[in-house]
Amino acid sequence: MIAMWSSLILLLTGTMGFLIVTVLTIEPFFGLMAIIGLSVLAALLILQPLLPHFYLIILSLTLCGYAFLGRGFAYLGKAPFYVGEFILALGFIALVLKPNTQIFRSRITWLLLLLMLIGTLGTISQLGTYGIDAMRDAVLWGYGLFALLTVSFMLRLKTIWDVVFVYQRWIPWLLFWIPIGMVLYHMANDIIPRWPASDIPVLNPKGGDIAVHLSGAFSFLALGLYRFGRSESQSMVEIKEWVLWSMLLVGCVTIFTGRAAILTVLSTSSLILAIRPSIRWAKPIALVLLLIIVFFAFDLKISLRDGRSISAETMIETVHSIFNFTGVSYYDGPRQWRIDWWSKILDYTVFGEFFWTGKGYGINLANDDGFQVFEFFHDQPLRSPHNSHLTFLARSGVPGFLAWITLQGLFFISLFRSYRKAVKSGRNNWAKLNLWVLAYWFAFMVNATFDVFLEGPQGGIWFWCVFGFGIALVEVQREGYPPLFINRNTQKGVDP
Repeated sequence: MIAMWSSLILLLTGTMGFLIVTVLTIEPFFGLMAIIGLSVLAALLILQPLLPHFYLIILSLTLCGYAFLGRGFAYLGKAPFYVGEFILALGFIALVLKPNTQIFRSRITWLLLLLMLIGTLGTISQLGTYGIDAMRDAVLWGYGLFALLTVSFMLRLKTIWDVVFVYQRWIPWLLFWIPIGMVLYHMANDIIPRWPASDIPVLNPKGGDIAVHLSGAFSFLALGLYRFGRSESQSMVEIKEWVLWSMLLVGCVTIFTGRAAILTVLSTSSLILAIRPSIRWAKPIALVLLLIIVFFAFDLKISLRDGRSISAETMIETVHSIFNFTGVSYYDGPRQWRIDWWSKILDYTVFGEFFWTGKGYGINLANDDGFQVFEFFHDQPLRSPHNSHLTFLARSGVPGFLAWITLQGLFFISLFRSYRKAVKSGRNNWAKLNLWVLAYWFAFMVNATFDVFLEGPQGGIWFWCVFGFGIALVEVQREGYPPLFINRNTQKGVDP
């Protein structure tokens, strides 16, 4: 082993010496790039055993960036290689250097690979025509690589419950930041710094995206996972929970101007309540009733820079517009626009000429279908319908859509079975963890039904990481429940 590493160091030293001469004489720029590349490769080889840990840490920080800053964080980098692509490349290198065949035990993994194969065929066919646009659209299925990486490293490192401990520390900061971030974005947008290359605000949150994370936080608190393994007294944890519930409710108020946001939070909370009713619901219900009373009693109204407002009346109108036409163009126009576009996609796929292949990845669907109505990314037009599920249908045809729906159905069934099995065997905390991941996934699915969500990194990378975590969770339980985990706060064993 020592001889191997000595030979490697000698080889690298000799090569570096040759490249230094190249830099000084022939091609300085390319020589310098080669030196940097070789140095990075050498570091990766030397640090190979630590790469999975390093990747998960960097991935966690990246997910925090997307959750806190929204689409603004996605522009960290330089086209076409932004922070998401860098993290994906790092994970791929870590997996190649330390492969793990455990990921292929799951049937969900094989279905994911089938979906990605169908997506690959639909992308290759248009790559020559649309180039970088084809690759941009392909992230809809391409970000599924994050799921495979998450499964691989989670199973290798056995870090399932570490996610809970990290989330416990992360959730108060997120709930504290959400209303502040939304107020800054809507009230002081002009002073928010811009990325030089794109003029996109560094802080660029979206109500529907935030609703997904609020739904995840809601489920985490409602299931009592915030209490898991904590060393504080019962009364102190109770006080902290009240504070977190209050901050969560304030965060919900700031995003409840959008139908997708309201529906995401309401449907996720209803799912949790239906599957696992609990006395813990007393806290959020009491706070919601108090907030409603305050809004109506004082006739509170908060005006936003885009002409919208937050008030009891507008919230009621927004909820009503989810299920019916209201006669108000602000609500009815986008609703009818979606219905017309979605109907057209069904016509040319399920009942039309694009049944088998869809229109592929690369073509601008909004332009080709005749529904381009506004500039979506400032200098880039809208490309896909406001429904990620129907984007699969439009771009991959019925076979791709069926692969997508089957994949999500199998994921749901697998997690729900794991939940029921944990309940029956008395593994209460495992049951809660299964249900939390299921609720988080469900929130992603609901918001993706009404927005261009999984097509972007702030939604797509998060979704596939949650998806991969769910696969790892199912596989760990299928092999048997690990007996003990060590709480890093108390250094005591905890039996989940």
